[in-house]
Amino acid sequence: MTYDKKELNKILKELTGKTASRISESKREELARTSSNAVVLSWLADDEYYKVLWGVAENPSTPIEILVKLAGNEAYGVRQGVARNHSTPAEILVKLAGDQELIVRCDVAENPSTPIEILVKLAGDGEKYVRFSVASNPSTPVEVLVKLAGDGEEYVRRGVARNPSTPTEVLIKLVGDESLDVRLRASKHPHSRTDIRLIFALYGSGELDDEELESRVNAL
Repeated sequence: MTYDKKELNKILKELTGKTASRISESKREELARTSSNAVVLSWLADDEYYKVLWGVAENPSTPIEILVKLAGNEAYGVRQGVARNHSTPAEILVKLAGDQELIVRCDVAENPSTPIEILVKLAGDGEKYVRFSVASNPSTPVEVLVKLAGDGEEYVRRGVARNPSTPTEVLIKLVGDESLDVRLRASKHPHSRTDIRLIFALYGSGELDDEELESRVNAL
């Protein structure tokens, strides 16, 4: 995205009291994360300072053409910023879902804007951290959460147990998980105070005593 330097300096003087050449790295980084001005963001997208590019990549106001450019940046942290940006278009997230860097794929998997078909694909990723990110994403479809609730990695099942979108049927299964941490997370899920089936499942597994059972049932 091109911009006029005179227009840029005019905008920057209004925002900071300085022209482009006199603005510090720290101030550019701040602008990268907070500005909603397309001209300013276009200028910052060419910055040589890594943290500035990262800020532009994460900024929800960054124009799509700039996100496309930054999605191909050699620095994985910049691509990571694009991957976690909720304004990033689906076609860019599809590309980043195949990134060689684990942390980039994790951020795609956590992004609620990621297309369902990509979440389904990432649910089969060989890295447990990517599957955990899918398991934790509230946009992940129920059938994928059901699958991940049976994942061989405790870490992944923990993600399902903490997902606000996980249905009661899956949580009831996780209440009986071999992992104490998974059981505890399932017992603290919001549904554990609103769904009578889950409340009694927790009582039956020993996670709730008589007093807590009575308290939760009476609160319904």
